Amino acid sequence: MATYWNNTANTAHRKNRTVRNRARVYSDINLYRPREYWNYDSLTVNWGSQEDYEIVRKVGRGKYSEVFEGINVKNNEKCVIKILKPVKKKENSSRNFNFTKSLWRNKHN
Repeated sequence: MATYWNNTANTAHRKNRTVRNRARVYSDINLYRPREYWNYDSLTVNWGSQEDYEIVRKVGRGKYSEVFEGINVKNNEKCVIKILKPVKKKENSSRNFNFTKSLWRNKHN
């Protein structure tokens, strides 16, 4: 149950209403996808070799990661290196999944 505040004449009156959230699109997508698509707790990320990369400079940081400009020492190609900060287990699995999914999209586009 959600709580809403109605500010009328500088007085807060409490109204209780039930709010139901439902996605406008793909609300039933998990019914048609395999379990590994939506079950973040069972996700295992197979990381590649990190030894081919060197950090050049720090570009930025956020709540969950720090971002650096890097270089692939094998082919001298510039890249971006994102280092994830440690987080709680539940938060970590979904964050890693979204990060890995975005890497996969960039690689295949």
